[in-house]
Amino acid sequence: MKKYIKYSLILIQCIIISKAVIAQDNPSDLTQNSIELEAYLDIYYSYDFARPESYQKQLYFYNYNRQNSFQLNLGYLKVKWLREKYRANLVLQAGTYAEDNYTAEPGLLKHVFEANAGLALNSKNTFWLDVGIFSSHIGFESANAFDNWTLTRSLAAENSPYYLSGLKMSYDVTPRFQLTSLVCNGWQRIQKVAGNSLLSFGTQVKITPKEGWLINWSSFIGTDDPDSLRRMRYFNNFYAQMQYSKAWSVILGMDLGFQQVSKGVQISKLG
Repeated sequence: MKKYIKYSLILIQCIIISKAVIAQDNPSDLTQNSIELEAYLDIYYSYDFARPESYQKQLYFYNYNRQNSFQLNLGYLKVKWLREKYRANLVLQAGTYAEDNYTAEPGLLKHVFEANAGLALNSKNTFWLDVGIFSSHIGFESANAFDNWTLTRSLAAENSPYYLSGLKMSYDVTPRFQLTSLVCNGWQRIQKVAGNSLLSFGTQVKITPKEGWLINWSSFIGTDDPDSLRRMRYFNNFYAQMQYSKAWSVILGMDLGFQQVSKGVQISKLG
């Protein structure tokens, strides 16, 4: 009987983060007028015992997907500007994550991790309008390793959007209840698919019933096809994060999606 070792081992992984905050006018209140500079490097070495001859481990993974070589998974330079009524972010990226996950984006757009600007729409600064390229509202994992509980990403995260582009409106109904609505260019698209005239839409509801607990529902409605082949996609992401103590936390998550088999035909289940 032949036996095979079927696992991947990440031998070395190093994250370097550097931040600097420049306060203006009133150094005691950085939220009123500040500029934040951040540098991030996520370097790794990986070896896949199941596929030692391959350079790229899996076609459906976008993080830590090279083997038998030292690689930069994600590196970026970030500038964040914050005033009482305005905010803006510009983040430029490089690495194997950008190479694999931004293949559909043209030219220099492959190197844009975030580029957005926002305006507060009410006197309490609880209602914001943001426009540009921003992180996706779907899922409890992000492209930044330090935001996640585990180093590698789940299949759910790798097969749902890490980023979106368009317009986002967010409203803090209370400190424990937030609503967000989005109009975007598609399913993880900076530019719309050629020949697609339809915008996509999304929503998010976040409830924090108590400290350390979070309940989230995110949705997406749209298409990733040109008009001639349009297949509508309907996607929902649910998760609850519960922190019982400093040493024990739990995340429960579920994705449910449907997509048309072809234009004008019935809908098939995504997950």
